[in-house]
Amino acid sequence: MKPFAEVLREEIDNSPLTRVEIARRSGVSNNMIGKLMAGTRTNPGRQVMKDLADGLGIPVEFFFR
Repeated sequence: MKPFAEVLREEIDNSPLTRVEIARRSGVSNNMIGKLMAGTRTNPGRQVMKDLADGLGIPVEFFFR
């Protein structure tokens, strides 16, 4: 299984949305998204993962591949 930071970076890079748009849609701050992408904040809670998945328009299961 890939690290969460790597999967999140891939999903955001492949998204037509900007990080700011994803933050707005998900309710997760742009700052927090940056920390999660960089791996400086690890092990986000289930709700954060669900919110990010909703903001990206993907199933939360994508984070567990």
